[in-house]
Amino acid sequence: MVHTRNQDDTESSQQGANAEPSLAEVLVAALNRQQNDSEILRRLVDITSHLAGQGGHRNNNNRPRQSTYSDFLGTHPPTFERAREPLDANHWLRQTETKFGLLECTEHQKVLFVSQQLQGSASTWWRNYEASLPAGRRVEWNEFKIAFRAHFIPAGLMQRKLQEFMDLKQGGRNVLQYSKAFNHLAQYATEYVNTEDKKRYAFLRGMNATLKEHLTWQTTGTYNDLVNAAIV
Repeated sequence: MVHTRNQDDTESSQQGANAEPSLAEVLVAALNRQQNDSEILRRLVDITSHLAGQGGHRNNNNRPRQSTYSDFLGTHPPTFERAREPLDANHWLRQTETKFGLLECTEHQKVLFVSQQLQGSASTWWRNYEASLPAGRRVEWNEFKIAFRAHFIPAGLMQRKLQEFMDLKQGGRNVLQYSKAFNHLAQYATEYVNTEDKKRYAFLRGMNATLKEHLTWQTTGTYNDLVNAAIV
């Protein structure tokens, strides 16, 4: 049988292809696979870490931990039962509202927290207010403030306090006593004392005639300057 040269080359190639790889070739192939696997693993870790970081960022910015009633109590909020003066109620409301700047809570949670600080007749008022609402109605903070002020700071009472300010006279009081009464009632008459000139004029208006005449020269300066001059 005659073999051609091409047949010999083909058989030689097939034998080379079927030959067992050397030890060196096996080691090189294994090392390459290990490097590829390590690179894939490193990339997976990088991607996982990146996604976890993004997820944590979203949780921190979009879903902050909601404050609890215990958190609210930790700010030492004041309680409220009744107002001896109309503006006592407004002072309590503003003081309580400052606590919310320290917390993360919804407008409805604010009402839930604050309503627990109402005592006595104030607590009774709130229960009656809630009972007047449709079942399941959720009261939010602005509604609470409006209802609270309407009940505890009625417009008629504010008007009466304003009239007391307008009618205030020094009478038998000394200057310090008159000044104390003036400052107290001035809270209800802000439009009459919102500048130094207005405040000085209102204070002079109620002073005794003799002392008022003595202070006619005091046409400039602050309200405190006028009080000090009256004392001297």
